[in-house]
Amino acid sequence: IAAITRDEFVAFHRENYRIGNVALLVVGDVSEKEVTEAARILTCGVPRGALITRPERLKEGPTPKTNEVIESSAKLFGLKGAARMKATKIRFQRILPWPWKETRAPDIGLRLVRELLMSRIRRELGVMYSPSWGLGDFIDHQHASMSVEILPSALKPALAIMRQIRNEIAAGERKHAKLFDEVKNAYIEQLRFRDDEVENIGYSACCEFNLRGRVIPIGEDVRYTEETSYRDVSDLFAREFTEEKLFWTILTP
Repeated sequence: IAAITRDEFVAFHRENYRIGNVALLVVGDVSEKEVTEAARILTCGVPRGALITRPERLKEGPTPKTNEVIESSAKLFGLKGAARMKATKIRFQRILPWPWKETRAPDIGLRLVRELLMSRIRRELGVMYSPSWGLGDFIDHQHASMSVEILPSALKPALAIMRQIRNEIAAGERKHAKLFDEVKNAYIEQLRFRDDEVENIGYSACCEFNLRGRVIPIGEDVRYTEETSYRDVSDLFAREFTEEKLFWTILTP
């Protein structure tokens, strides 16, 4: 940051902060006249510039050159004494073609992995854990990730458990089919009875419109989820979550 010059900042602002690089999305009970006037006021004095060209959506996710990176948080962030991390954090990531068909296989698949990790790490290792998953939507791809925090001494067995669960789902092992149904039904209930603030719902609708070109009604989203099968999730993991395509990061104390 200290190395950024004023000229670089001005050039970046001139290139990116312009009308041609802006999408104005409005959610709410307003008229077209009100929106037009608000847009005129908001963009007054902002250079128009050329319209940008959206990047093409990825047809295939990239394969990482390095599949695993191990770093010490103390060394990486200069942490000492009580500030040092106590746990080891494992994370795998994958850039997916977007969208993955019209199913909710990535969402439900990662939720399924989280449930399996919580039960299996607790049962087999008896150590502290905190599994979390993420699925970010971008214009040209989706970014999927799964993280778990464990005691440093449990690193190798925890890695083995994560890889074993990934392999079992990719192989379509039927022992996970019942849990899959439970996870999917819980997700459907979450969609149907969403309890969120109006501002968050509006923001989500704007993001969805910007990414997809339309806002998907809740009923349609529920239908896509209902139609997602365990086979869809298994196919996704077999194709996209292979060892050569995943990128693992391990952050140790």
